[in-house]
Formats: sequence, C-alpha cells, structure tokens
Amino acid sequence: FAFLLMFSYLVYSLINNIIVPINQLREICVKVINNEEIDFSQVHAHSFDMEILLKAFSNLLDIFQSGYDSFVNQDYTKSRALFLNSLNLFQSVNHANNIAVSENNLGCIELSTGNFQSSDYHYNQSIKYYSLL
Repeated sequence: FAFLLMFSYLVYSLINNIIVPINQLREICVKVINNEEIDFSQVHAHSFDMEILLKAFSNLLDIFQSGYDSFVNQDYTKSRALFLNSLNLFQSVNHANNIAVSENNLGCIELSTGNFQSSDYHYNQSIKYYSLL
C-alpha cells in the first residue's frame, strides 16, 4: 500500500510540474495568437521554470509593444533600437519566423525615415527568413 501511495504522489508531482506548466504556456500562446490582453501579474507560475518562461515572455511582449508604440508615435530611434534588440534575440536562438518579423519591422522603420537602401535590405532579409518556413 505504501508503494502505491508513493507512486501516486510521484505521478501527481509529475503532472503538476510538467503537464500543468505546458498547458499554462499553451493557454498564453493561444491568447497571444488571438491578440488577447495578458496580465502576467495575474498568472500563477506552477514551477520555477514556468516562472522564468513567463518573465521572458512578458519582457519579449513588452519589447514588441514598445517598439510598435514608438513606431506609431514616430519615435523611430527608439523603435529601431527595440526591434534590433528583438532581432538579436531571435537570431541567437535561430527562430526564423520572428527573425523575419523583426527584419520586416526594421524595413518599415527604414522606409518611414527615407533610408530606402536599408529598407530594401531588411525587407529582403525578411523574405529570406519567411521562405525558410
């Protein structure tokens, strides 16, 4: 009986430490895809790893939002810096889709500021990475 009780506790711990955080991350990704607002201060992390992922995800979304807000407000210097930071991050993990998005964002900034050669470069880089998908 003690073995069964210990085995049940082990299974419960695995579910709590692996499956619950994966489901939680999946729910957050669905919200991002659907452009739903996420209040990360209201999300309870079920593990230390999930806490780290939530913080990184929150910071990344903040960078994107700040970059877009800066672009809309025509603060191209700030927007360029934020999108370059996101580009560097995605290049460090070789994430083609988000590299393409970052390159496209930089192309928009360069086009808006009249830097047509640089804009052309970033748009072509974006197309290159989109073609890898």
